[in-house]
Amino acid sequence: MTSPTDLQGGAQGSEYEILALTLAESIGKSGAEPMLAALLAWYPDPAARLGQLKRTVENVVGREALERAEREQREAEQRKAAYDEQEQKQALYGAPATPVIEAPRSRPTGEKKQRPTSGDPARSHIDGGYARVSNDVIENLMRVMPDSAFKAYVYACKLARPDGTFFISHETLAEKIGRKDHTSGQRAMALLVSAGLIRRVTVGRGARANDYQLVPVADMARAKELLAAGLPWTGSRSTDTAATA
Repeated sequence: MTSPTDLQGGAQGSEYEILALTLAESIGKSGAEPMLAALLAWYPDPAARLGQLKRTVENVVGREALERAEREQREAEQRKAAYDEQEQKQALYGAPATPVIEAPRSRPTGEKKQRPTSGDPARSHIDGGYARVSNDVIENLMRVMPDSAFKAYVYACKLARPDGTFFISHETLAEKIGRKDHTSGQRAMALLVSAGLIRRVTVGRGARANDYQLVPVADMARAKELLAAGLPWTGSRSTDTAATA
């Protein structure tokens, strides 16, 4: 199969390549090669050469083929953007664990097949998506974190973009962690910020919520001490704090 680089005499970029292939598929390689060679000679500027190739394809092949080539270019850019975003997530949170596939267990002769008790057997544990939570937090801090603070941190991980940023109001956070008063969301977020698990990026104005960012824990001992002390602005740890055992 003829490649776009063969046709145009040198790499030009994906949009130029798609148009060159469209031209070659429509009028044949022997007809496309002289046209592409002339474009390389007459239009040294890549942008001007691309524009002239678009006009050539539209005139020779038709508007429909040009629109198809442009659509393929947009789809290629969207796939690349999605791939880049996934790469950023893996770089930030680590590659997902490789699932372990076990061999099916053979049943002894005469043993009856067990029916699933509930749920759809085709569903997986990752159906519906999942969020990544820092292993440092799980291994070192989860045990001493107040219940509402841990819930708030997990929900922040669910909201976070690839760079760790997210925004949420105290009212919404309180609702998501199962509290009625907006101050519960405010206290949980204040504890996470003071312990160094989250940093506040910008302060919201009016109806705009604060912007935050998940950050690596720089001082694990200090974070553990602050989290173990419980939520701020309370006289005692009460029932909202994690057990110390």
